[in-house]
Amino acid sequence: MQALPNSPPARSAVIEPAERFSEDVCLKARISQSARLLIDFLTENRVTEVVEFPFSHSYPRNCCESVSIIFSYLLEDKYGLPDITIIRGTKPRLQEHHFWVRAAGSLYDLTAHQFPERRPILGVERHALFASFPEHRDIHVHGFVDREEVLALHRAGAIPF
Repeated sequence: MQALPNSPPARSAVIEPAERFSEDVCLKARISQSARLLIDFLTENRVTEVVEFPFSHSYPRNCCESVSIIFSYLLEDKYGLPDITIIRGTKPRLQEHHFWVRAAGSLYDLTAHQFPERRPILGVERHALFASFPEHRDIHVHGFVDREEVLALHRAGAIPF
């Protein structure tokens, strides 16, 4: 027997996608807010040196890989997301690389403002900056930024997120 349009099974089938969409939008907003807090911290960290990583003194320049690693560690810890990926984009003729993060289906680049007339990129599906690096590869090895140090500093309140 088919459910009537106002019966509970029919209503939940209609409401569920809207609730999922609302949850996704809310998660993206929370991640973007966490990213803004981290960007502010990284800007101050150039002087305070609370956490040292390659090129931390020159943030946002030359540290896109390190910052992407830090961001991914914090995302995994705070939000428990299973699908966080660091992406390395390459301009093959120039052998130029840039790194950003895909999390919860959106892209985040906390160092995009190292390029002229750019701002950090938070929670987008695609962006012209990423397209300018035509070769994309997922990176799975994050060895040169200490995960435990980053998470300990975050849990102690030293790294806001």
